[in-house]
This record gives sequence, C-alpha cells and structure tokens, in this order.
Amino acid sequence: MRDGNRIKAKGYKAQPSNHMTSANDYKQLLQRLRAGLPQTQAKSDWFEVPKAELKILGRKTSLENFGDICELFQRKPQQLYVYLTKKLGTAGNLEDHKLIFNSVVSQTQIDSALETYYQDYVKCPVCGRPDTTLVKKGRVTYIKCMACGAESPVKSELR
Repeated sequence: MRDGNRIKAKGYKAQPSNHMTSANDYKQLLQRLRAGLPQTQAKSDWFEVPKAELKILGRKTSLENFGDICELFQRKPQQLYVYLTKKLGTAGNLEDHKLIFNSVVSQTQIDSALETYYQDYVKCPVCGRPDTTLVKKGRVTYIKCMACGAESPVKSELR
C-alpha cells in the first residue's frame, strides 16, 4: 500500500528513527549478538603439543614417544632429532622410534624444546594451524601451510 511517499507493508511496525544510540544500547545489542553465536573451540583445544614420555636408563634418557611426536608434527625424525640434540646440548641416537640422549635430560627441558620446535617449525604463523610442511628454496627454509596456503620463512635455520 502506498501512503504518499511511504510504503506500508503488512505486519511491519515502524520504529522511530533515532540515529543516536547510547553506549548501553550498543552493549546490549552486542551481548545479544554474541549470545546467538555458536560456541567455538580455542585453537589450543584441538591441538596440543604432546608431553614427552621419558625413561631414565642409567646416565641416558630415552624419549619413548619420539616416533609419535614426529608423526603428529608431520616431520622427519632426523629433523627433530637434530633440533633436540642441538637445543638440549647433548648427543643422542635414534633406535626403534625412540630417541636416546647420552645424558640425563629433565621432562621440563624436553617439553620446553618440543614447544619451541612446534612454534618455530610446525605452527603456521598466519592461521595458527599445524598442517604444514617444510620447503627449502635455495638457502632458505619455508613453512608452507596446507590449510591457508601461506609460505613463511622459518625464524632460524635447521641444519
């Protein structure tokens, strides 16, 4: 229906137009909007850096779940082996999906080193997902994200 220059629709109640809304009205609208959104999980909920499972063997330490960690990070065991031995300042060797350090290493030291490795060499700096691969172009190593397609140079070089 037309009423002069206005169109009246069935069931539509005109609200008074007030372009100036108070901060309280805005906050209430924002709270209503947020309440209607679905709950999302924090990124840390769906991926956690695994804790090291250690066994002390005299003067040596065995990282029992080394193979599982490499599989979860989608990295070659040799890459993680080189990183951990350099980071912890001890020699070691790989035996049957285990990494054996030639000294006693604490749980805290290994967990901290694994977290640092994850942040620097696994987690995508753009989207934060762990679905990445390491790609070497010339002398520079990049983290290539399979989720968002980003390529970012790693902070420090793996040798």
